[in-house]
Amino acid sequence: SGREKPNLFKSCLKEKEKMDKLLLLISNKNKEIDAFISKQNELNLMFVSAAESESIATALGEAQKEHNGFLSELTATDAAIDVTNDTFLGHQKRIEELKVMISKSQENFIDNDKLNKNYEDLISTLSYRLHQLQVAHTAHKR
Repeated sequence: SGREKPNLFKSCLKEKEKMDKLLLLISNKNKEIDAFISKQNELNLMFVSAAESESIATALGEAQKEHNGFLSELTATDAAIDVTNDTFLGHQKRIEELKVMISKSQENFIDNDKLNKNYEDLISTLSYRLHQLQVAHTAHKR
């Protein structure tokens, strides 16, 4: 019975060593699981950030479309302004041409006025001469 005790002790020690090894193994496995969970959390964060990035990219795409829309509206507005400006410049040129024509008409009118005055003077002179001739003719008949 004295021999059994050391054997029991030895077998207990062996069991304890097995248990210690198992505990170490479990501890290592727990560390691996923790590392895995940590990695999984990182991946989840990356996935969330990827999803956020995707929604940001979508929003950016929408903003870009809107910006392009504004740009094309601006381009169209610029073109319309150019056309309006050209039309305005055309009108201005036409107004200047009309001013010149009016000015020439006024000069012609003044010239015509002078001509009319000259004609009136000439007619008046001719009428006076005709009258003188008639008077002389009448006097001559007597």
